[in-house]
Amino acid sequence: MMVKTVNPWSLAKLAFLLSIAAGIMFVIGVSVVWTVLNSMGVIGDVKVQIAELFSSETTELSLLQVFDFNRWLSASILVAVLNVAAWTALATVGAFLYNLVVRLVGGIYVTLSDD
Repeated sequence: MMVKTVNPWSLAKLAFLLSIAAGIMFVIGVSVVWTVLNSMGVIGDVKVQIAELFSSETTELSLLQVFDFNRWLSASILVAVLNVAAWTALATVGAFLYNLVVRLVGGIYVTLSDD
C-alpha cells in the first residue's frame, strides 16, 4: 500500500488533541516536581540560601518570587498553550509539505500484515 496524501485538516485535529494531552501532562508534571521538591525542603533551602546571599531586600524579594508555586504553574500553562499552537501549526504545515513532496517523488510504501 502507498500513502499518497495526508488530509491536513484531520492531521491538524489529531495534532491538536495530542498536544492538549501532552500539555496537560506537562502542567501536571511541573506541579508534581515542584510539590516533591517543596516537600523535600529543597525550595525552602534555596530560599534560605538566597536570603543569606543577597542582603538587599528588593533583590531578595524579587528572587524569592521566582520560587512561588503559582508562578511556576502559570509559566507551565503558558508553555503548554504555546506548544499546542505550535504543534498544531507545524503538523498542518507538515501535511501540506508532505502532499507537495508526494506529487514530485511519490508516496510512502507501507506493508500491512494481518497476524
